[in-house]
Amino acid sequence: MQTKNYMTFQEQIIYEVIKDTKTSFSTMDICALFPELKKQRINELLLSLKQKGHINQLKKGTYEINQLKTNIELFKEALSIYSGYISFLSALRYYNLIDYEPTTVFVSTINKSKELTNNSAVFKYINQKRNYSDYVSKDGIFVSSLEKTIFDCFYKPQYSGNYSVITKAIFDSCKNIDWNNLKKIYEKHASPRQFQITGYILELLKKRTNCEIPKNTIDFFKFKKKSIVKLINNNTKSIYIKEWLLQDNLGEREILSWWF
Repeated sequence: MQTKNYMTFQEQIIYEVIKDTKTSFSTMDICALFPELKKQRINELLLSLKQKGHINQLKKGTYEINQLKTNIELFKEALSIYSGYISFLSALRYYNLIDYEPTTVFVSTINKSKELTNNSAVFKYINQKRNYSDYVSKDGIFVSSLEKTIFDCFYKPQYSGNYSVITKAIFDSCKNIDWNNLKKIYEKHASPRQFQITGYILELLKKRTNCEIPKNTIDFFKFKKKSIVKLINNNTKSIYIKEWLLQDNLGEREILSWWF
């Protein structure tokens, strides 16, 4: 899922250098820091950062960092409007498992789904009455546990970026995941299709990377397969994975694009 303030690779490099700047900075300052980039390209990157809300232009060629609300402030604001817990892509950001700031705050709720917009972000409330559980209180907010975050992301990947975002998050947090707790959550909430998709992707992640996913976790998911399912609901060409009764119509290079 693209967000309107998603930073490109070059923008991220520049922003990492200037984000803690307390005073204004000029185009020439950035040119001096990045001599390999032409001034025209620097101007393009600064204009893009301005349009995405990361910096403010004080006058021609002079900028300052835009002191936006922090994630926690936005999360508190979203939860004060409509009760629930921070989840999906927002929970991944809370656990520092994505490296950009989405402009949508995702909240799981037992109330009716709705979407609200303010000056800082879009607040998207998603009814999860069936799966409303396993959230914790941290930093003055309710947020899904790491394991529930993984479950939620597989349950509704459209609110989680894509499968590549999810697999990268699992890879980066692998040593912190309580695999037994993850299995308990799936045992309580998941459909056979969710077992098959999650298990297939976890096994792919284990095979293609050095992610240390326990074998008994893979076996747990494999035992739950029932009937043939598609990885994503479209009619694109697929590869049949017999041991998972799954049609992979996405492909491992898409699922693990960050690795390849």
